[in-house]
Amino acid sequence: MKNEMFGRYYHVEVEIGNPPKPYWLDIDTGSDLTWLQCDVPCVKCLPAPNPPYRPTTKVPCSDPLCAAVPNEIRCESPTDQCDYHIEYADNADSQGLLVKDSISLQYMNGTVTTPSLAFGCGYDQEVPPNTTPPFVDGILGLGLGEIGILNQLQKLGVTKKVVGHCLGSHGNGDHYSLGTAELYFGGTTTGIKDLPVVFDSGSTYTYVSSKPYEALISMPYKPNKDLVACTDPLCASVHWPETHSCKSPKDQCDYEVQYADSGSSLGLLVKDWFPLQYINGSVAKPRLAFGCGYNQEVPESMDPPYTDGVLGLGVGKTSIVRQLYELGVTRNVVGHCLSTQGDGYLFFGDELIPSSGVTWTPMSTTDVEKHYSLGTAELYVGGKTSGIKGLPIVFDSGSTYTYVNAEAYKALVTMLMNDIKGKKLYKANDDETLPVCWKGSKPFKSIQDVKNLFKPIMLSFAKSKNVRFQMDPEAYLIISKHGNACLGILNGSEVGLESVNLIGDISMQDKIIIYDNEKQQIGWAPANCNKLPNINGEGGPDYGDLCKNYGSNMGIFQAYCAAIMI
Repeated sequence: MKNEMFGRYYHVEVEIGNPPKPYWLDIDTGSDLTWLQCDVPCVKCLPAPNPPYRPTTKVPCSDPLCAAVPNEIRCESPTDQCDYHIEYADNADSQGLLVKDSISLQYMNGTVTTPSLAFGCGYDQEVPPNTTPPFVDGILGLGLGEIGILNQLQKLGVTKKVVGHCLGSHGNGDHYSLGTAELYFGGTTTGIKDLPVVFDSGSTYTYVSSKPYEALISMPYKPNKDLVACTDPLCASVHWPETHSCKSPKDQCDYEVQYADSGSSLGLLVKDWFPLQYINGSVAKPRLAFGCGYNQEVPESMDPPYTDGVLGLGVGKTSIVRQLYELGVTRNVVGHCLSTQGDGYLFFGDELIPSSGVTWTPMSTTDVEKHYSLGTAELYVGGKTSGIKGLPIVFDSGSTYTYVNAEAYKALVTMLMNDIKGKKLYKANDDETLPVCWKGSKPFKSIQDVKNLFKPIMLSFAKSKNVRFQMDPEAYLIISKHGNACLGILNGSEVGLESVNLIGDISMQDKIIIYDNEKQQIGWAPANCNKLPNINGEGGPDYGDLCKNYGSNMGIFQAYCAAIMI
């Protein structure tokens, strides 16, 4: 299988038939039936990357698998074809018949097996009005039902009844979430549920959605009976800086968290197991507290993030980082590395910190509570001061763009406009992608086409001599769908940030960012974020081969090496 991502849907490339032909299937752990558009003929097929599949073997109505297929049509004869009709939560549906064909699967040792599996041959697909259909050939159903691919593979003795995936960091343009759609069958399960989340160093609270249809990737999380009590110290942290009172010690701990973009989540605090893999391969299963959100809101002008929740990596007591530290699972250190190409990794503990080349600055504990604040800085453009000093700076991976206050924003835009005079760049006032965009004589295809026309932006920190955070054009520009270069630094005063200035994902790319809560310092260094770092013989990171023996080091990171498929 080959991993791809398109728009807001994660899909894999699957080879079906003899000779095998490639098809793109949307990964769906929330349904059982796998289907792809086919020509029998096709009554209504949606735009797709590949020609419709042509079936060879129909599954008869008398086959036990037919009883597991969603349909409203009864069999009049055992030799009748097995029809299906499946509807999804977003009111999309597919209608067709059940067929069988060989599906090519590659074991991790390189050998290939081609089991004959049953799947749907869809000849009539519908999507709701005003909805853009996913650009795929069908759905890969990874649910637990009899008709599911996973169940069929187990019964044929091909794999164990275990499936997993690791989803990519491309996100939806509004938030950053990890992994590049790697899918595997077999192995042993740790009980980890596939709940993709935004990771947010600007938020203390972790939550997943428990309300039906709020979650956009997985089924909503169902909490167990381990609710955090109102009298638990963690509950007081959730409500900080306000005080809260409990009518009864047995009351549940309710929470409401609001974000800088005016999004919010309302729910209750629960505890459950969080299986995490050490880099030596062993697994820890700490029991952690997190929010069970039953009411999520996003501003009407924004698309909701394509995730199941938020992974809060802030400095508060309810932060996952702080809880892991207090349980003795890892050091009180967290870091991430975001790639401009869409990959990246997240780690807990200090074992993946480079031994040299890191720029460190003390955390400011007075400026912005519960956030990773670097103190105040002065703004420079192209080595020239803007005259704007005393900017409180916060690192926030939950923000896609970087925000500065109104005064700094005005000075920044003015300096950039003055600097590009005579460079054949013009204001693209008709491009509404972001507030400020520029066009050239022809559309730009990538940042590479325009980066030489802009100069670096730099923040010089007042409390640290010679400590500067530099943002090259790649770290503050994006290319819009119209082929224009748009400024990814926005006016924070317009979204209620007041004097706070946020460094978001766009400006953190191709850097390893380290939040060391034990030494009260934040560090960064240039890095290749497309590959996970390895531990070399001296205990420092080595950006070489992807999977190497880690020895006994005890940092935590997502277990890509355990489940790689080509």
